[in-house]
Amino acid sequence: MEGMRMLKSSQIEHICIKNFKSMGLDLYPDQPCGKLPILGNFTSLKFSPVAPTTVEISLKLHTLLQTLIDSAPNLSSLKLRFYPDLTGCINLKLLKFNYDKFFHDACPDLDLLTVTEILAKVKDSLIELTLQHEGAGNWEYTPKCQDVPVMSKLTTLTIWAVRAYQIHNFFDEYHLPKLEKLTLNLIHFESSTLQILWKRHRRVQTLSLTLDQTRIEGDFTGKIVKMYPAVKNFYLVGCGGPNRITNDTYRMLDPFQTWDLEQVKVRLYGMREASILISVLKSLSCWKGVKHIKFRITRIPEQDFFCHLQDLILHSKAFKSVEIYGNEVPEMRKRIQPIFESSGAPIHFSGGVIPNPNVINC
Repeated sequence: MEGMRMLKSSQIEHICIKNFKSMGLDLYPDQPCGKLPILGNFTSLKFSPVAPTTVEISLKLHTLLQTLIDSAPNLSSLKLRFYPDLTGCINLKLLKFNYDKFFHDACPDLDLLTVTEILAKVKDSLIELTLQHEGAGNWEYTPKCQDVPVMSKLTTLTIWAVRAYQIHNFFDEYHLPKLEKLTLNLIHFESSTLQILWKRHRRVQTLSLTLDQTRIEGDFTGKIVKMYPAVKNFYLVGCGGPNRITNDTYRMLDPFQTWDLEQVKVRLYGMREASILISVLKSLSCWKGVKHIKFRITRIPEQDFFCHLQDLILHSKAFKSVEIYGNEVPEMRKRIQPIFESSGAPIHFSGGVIPNPNVINC
């Protein structure tokens, strides 16, 4: 803080405090930081120090953060891990809040009441909001927020831990009237509670979902389609291991074909059988729009792969691009990629087939 005062510069625009070694802060006596002069050009702050070792250090870091915020009346971009007071941030456009359970021992479980109070301070200026959460949480005692703000200008919302940010009576057209782009990480989230938290929103045109591909079940995807009927751009990531994935798994995605899509990007992990890979292509080929798909961390036995090679070429033609990744084996790439290129299939192969020295091509 003394160093910043010595700079006497009104031209500071961005400050990034990252991997700040906070361990030594306990050597300094408790004393007020004092205010910084107003920095009119200071518009961007990223505050991501390493986890404090004591409660006292945590409080000092929080004071440092608040002092920086208070010196920046024109702050437009803020990324942080502490609860801030944003009373004076009337120009804030972008907020990324990452609550880290292990950041310091003094923090209780995520306080959604405090989160909603923070959002209320910037409800008329915020355009883009990202909410993250690291570490386990006390999900069973989520408080219900009675007075949630109307985010009048918010167009982009990203929640990387939907299970943590269960803010009731908030995710709807009334409280998010301008929302157009929505990103949700639904890993470890019970699909049965989705409609309790999220209501129909007819303005969302870009939707990104991260799902556990081993837990796609019931009418979950049908509920998604009904809640966001105007989606034009759809991005889907399927995480999770290969266990429980069958040829029927991805038929659960069929409701998405009813959307009038313009662009589709899908990324799936852990394919172990060529027939399942073909099943995915068949299911997604009926979707509208320009389609791109990536299969990552793929490990298909060579004989199995070659037995389904012609089906793979056939069903890939509904896509703009099909990419298959896995452990790269140069000799396998030399054998397989020319086959795709000569067929005209939009397939890029860079690995994912386990070679078998005794393979007999089908």
